[in-house]
Amino acid sequence: MNMRKIIIAGSILFSLFIIACSGKPKAEKQGRSVEKTSAGVEKISRDTLALSLGKGFVSGEVQKEERANKYFVFKTDGPGKLSAKLISQDTMANIRFTQIFFPDGSADGPFGRTLNYELEQAGTYTLSVGENMMAGEPWTGSFTITVELEK
Repeated sequence: MNMRKIIIAGSILFSLFIIACSGKPKAEKQGRSVEKTSAGVEKISRDTLALSLGKGFVSGEVQKEERANKYFVFKTDGPGKLSAKLISQDTMANIRFTQIFFPDGSADGPFGRTLNYELEQAGTYTLSVGENMMAGEPWTGSFTITVELEK
């Protein structure tokens, strides 16, 4: 009798697992929730956005939560000059470019609200935006990021 209950319970759990997994969209199954935020800025996850620099420039408004970082990912096919800027209505906003991650895995930073950098490698770069933990209070609000890439 106990074996029968175990088999029935296992069958029910397996069925619930199959139903739960099959009802999710493909992007969510892969850990990606894709949502368009503005032209050239695509939300990949809660804290990561992809920048499309097809014409060499992108600008988009982003909402930042307190103590959270936002990551902006973009690709380049060769060397170029990166110019990026963070703009907020709150002039006292505690926000800055905290790091730039290079295709080879190395990083540089921190920076301020503007970033000018010579990109020497082709590949995928990531800009990290967050608070200055050494100065200022935690900040929540919206900001505009502008990124320009000259080749």
